[in-house]
Amino acid sequence: MTAMSDGGGDGGSGAAGMDILCLGEPMLELSQLPRGADGDDHRALYLEGHGGDTSNAAVAAARSGARAGYVTAIGEDRPGDSLMALWAREGVDTRTVRRDPEAPTGLYVISHDARGHHFTYYRSGSAASRYRPEDLPEAAIRAARVLHLSGISQAISTSACDAAFRAIELAKAAGALVSYDTNLRLRLWPLRRAAAVIHAAAAMADIVLPSLDDAEALTGLSDVDAIADFYLRLCPVVLLKLGKEGALACTRERRLRLPAHRVAAVASLRRRKPRAAPLPELRQVEGLGEAGLAALKTVQAAALRLMRAEVLERPVLNNWDRLIAYLSAALARERVEQFRVLFLDSKNRLIADEAQARGTVNHTPVYPREVVRRCLELQATALILVHNHPSGDPTPSRADVEMTQEIKAAAATLGVVVHDHLIMGNGRHLSFRREGLL
Repeated sequence: MTAMSDGGGDGGSGAAGMDILCLGEPMLELSQLPRGADGDDHRALYLEGHGGDTSNAAVAAARSGARAGYVTAIGEDRPGDSLMALWAREGVDTRTVRRDPEAPTGLYVISHDARGHHFTYYRSGSAASRYRPEDLPEAAIRAARVLHLSGISQAISTSACDAAFRAIELAKAAGALVSYDTNLRLRLWPLRRAAAVIHAAAAMADIVLPSLDDAEALTGLSDVDAIADFYLRLCPVVLLKLGKEGALACTRERRLRLPAHRVAAVASLRRRKPRAAPLPELRQVEGLGEAGLAALKTVQAAALRLMRAEVLERPVLNNWDRLIAYLSAALARERVEQFRVLFLDSKNRLIADEAQARGTVNHTPVYPREVVRRCLELQATALILVHNHPSGDPTPSRADVEMTQEIKAAAATLGVVVHDHLIMGNGRHLSFRREGLL
């Protein structure tokens, strides 16, 4: 590997004292949007996102208030810049991230068809796959409280695998805890090699986190307790992830079955069907007091702010899935109709998202002149109209169609374009443009 712009050997000691230092492979994600998201049914658009199991772990730790850092290599390219921007926003320390001028950042593409969604990876020869033991920021690893890595961290190349083992050795010698997620990906390596490497790493770890699916493939066992016994012979603490059945937390002295914690939905960041439970529903959850309610609604508000910030980052028409996610989270569970207007500038960037009116369970008074007046005040050049149907059915009424045409005509007198009118239901939405109603 050629000279880098950051990190390397003891030179990465700037990230000393991390609560958790994660090591692995980050990737840029390109996720196909629904056809017609930009009004052209013949063109596929892709939404930029970010992936990588250990990168996700670092972000989650930082969001929880931990001092989190990341050890990896990325290219000196646009995908690498995007990942650096992500970590900066999330508060993840990047002083141990290396930039490789001769290798690209890995990426993967998610595409969709009638059979479901499909992943295509472009990681061969990536900067992360070229990572070597001598590239490790040894001082930062020695100073960290926890080192976290996974099977993917070792599967991407022989040199990356060797670097992961060396990182574990450094952390253990310094008295740090080592956390290891099996995260088996058989596209990356054959099962026999994966089992040998993963179990060798697990034997060096303090905490191992296999999923039930991974463990069944790696061990050939199916009984949960037998799987726990297998991993406890390697590692003193095992957290066996059981999906919707919860988890089994084990030490060699004790086992604790942790049921899945089922809660009322507050805010989901899933792109297609975000929802927010209203306070009356939350108050019916047993054991949830006013302090808990306040905390949950705070999380909901924070999630909405995060989703709105993602919409603000780029032109709305190129960011359609995140716009729908934001609007669904904000409106899908409202008990009365609410009419909102998204005011856009000449580059289709969001200037303002404003509630123009609130109504009853099935009607909202809307005044086109007020919408036009606000366009003038904000110097908006385009609009997206949005309202919700509390019934959950986004089918437009005749009044919805007529009101849309009135606003479109009034806006046209100012040269303002109405891009779309979206009706948000409960987990569904309808686009006037896609339905030919605009």
